[in-house]
Amino acid sequence: MVVKVKSNTTMSDVTGRVNYYYKRANEIHKLIADDENEAERQYTILYKRQKQDNHELWLVRNEAIINNNRPLELYRGFLSHLGFIENTKKNIKWNLNEFRQGKNWFDAELKKMGD
Repeated sequence: MVVKVKSNTTMSDVTGRVNYYYKRANEIHKLIADDENEAERQYTILYKRQKQDNHELWLVRNEAIINNNRPLELYRGFLSHLGFIENTKKNIKWNLNEFRQGKNWFDAELKKMGD
């Protein structure tokens, strides 16, 4: 489901989405050893889902809400940190690892907020 851009979006909402992507990427990574074709298919679904969220968060109509909602700003930052390369079997591990990289950035930003 595509992210709903609402002014009352909480950090818990956003953390849940980030954790979903991270956990799902790890599950797909484990699947590679058993069924590389299915792993590639599942990665493509995950990739498209994050792309839809990213698109929604950059729409001009949502700009004012996002700029006044730190959780949504951080979620947009998480998605912006995902640096995918061509979707091929050869690149699937790299692309799945991007979700870990994005989560590391997100967690560091959360820590800064707590300091």
